[in-house]
Amino acid sequence: MIQAILRANHLSEETRIGYSKRLALIASAARNKALHPVLTMHPQKVLSWIFRNYSEVGTQRTMIVAILAAYKLLNLKATKQSSYAMYLDQYERLDAQLRDRAKDYVPTERQRAGFVSYVELQQVRKKLTLGSKERLLLSFYGGCIPPLRNDLHACAIQLLRCDDDESAQSALLHQVTPNEILLPVELVGMALGWGVLCASWQV
Repeated sequence: MIQAILRANHLSEETRIGYSKRLALIASAARNKALHPVLTMHPQKVLSWIFRNYSEVGTQRTMIVAILAAYKLLNLKATKQSSYAMYLDQYERLDAQLRDRAKDYVPTERQRAGFVSYVELQQVRKKLTLGSKERLLLSFYGGCIPPLRNDLHACAIQLLRCDDDESAQSALLHQVTPNEILLPVELVGMALGWGVLCASWQV
């Protein structure tokens, strides 16, 4: 079953690996028995194991998504309707919970545990070396510099001094390419502690 997932070329490599890892966890919990009969003949046991071992609703849903993907790839939806319906029912229940939580802006346990207040963020930023990329990143996160986005961990920052470049000195925030943004020099300069600066921020 896992091999079938890995050979599903219409899925991205990241998706194939993610599904395979989750199914491997289930196989390991079932003492490496064949996954096909484990999933189709013992859905209650599989679901109970998922709910017992993963407290986060998002993780529970992700595990079940991998199972549903296996059913689809192996054409089990029609022949194993009863067990498929049980997994699908739990997926829809969990998905509804997550949508309600998102609508009400309720943080997950992981988000609560990782919460850092604005005051703490600024205290750490002020201790960082002037001119460091770490200080620039925290200036983004702290809202000192637009644009506000949540994927800064995936960004590469390239910095270039441009004291003698009048066009760079007067540059306003604008999109250069879909993945590159020219930042307002005054704000970036303040964040880094430099006078005049041109920054190319690439995803």
